Amino acid sequence: MTDLIKVGVSFPVGGSARSTCVRLSDAVAAEVPVQVRLGAAGNSEPHVTVAMGLLPSSRVAAVEEATRSLLTELGGPFDMTFGPAYRETETGRYILLDVVLPDRAANWRSLIQSRLVDIYAEPSRTSATPHLTISCTEQSGAQLDGIINTAPPIPPATVSTIDIARSGPKGIKLEVLKSIHL
Repeated sequence: MTDLIKVGVSFPVGGSARSTCVRLSDAVAAEVPVQVRLGAAGNSEPHVTVAMGLLPSSRVAAVEEATRSLLTELGGPFDMTFGPAYRETETGRYILLDVVLPDRAANWRSLIQSRLVDIYAEPSRTSATPHLTISCTEQSGAQLDGIINTAPPIPPATVSTIDIARSGPKGIKLEVLKSIHL
């Protein structure tokens, strides 16, 4: 059987939004052991996952082709905005930001997810609400509520590329295989 790799399609977060996300991730990592940390000191980059799944490496080109085939639906670069940081309640280990996409980007996200279901050998579950993972702690992070409650707002980010990248555990974004300009 062919070895499968985990590949994700994502909206990268750049500029001052990236810097603010990395500082918040660093603040969390200074308090508790983490499994996900953003930036150069970490193991991931700020991003909003669109779709993710397992597939043979020979199928990465099909992910790129599907992504490119729907670019006209996206209509070029767009801005995304971020809600305040919060600790999810199921495990208490993930520090997240909800992401607000313009309608055309939200619609595109649904379209590409549907298209990629047939390309991935094993599609991963994605949340209905787009989000950005700031950190994943090794245990419930109730002691982090002070950091979360005083976190600065994350400025909007302009999305001008879509990344296709290898993914690690907990949605970690590894090396970018393709970056598609809008």
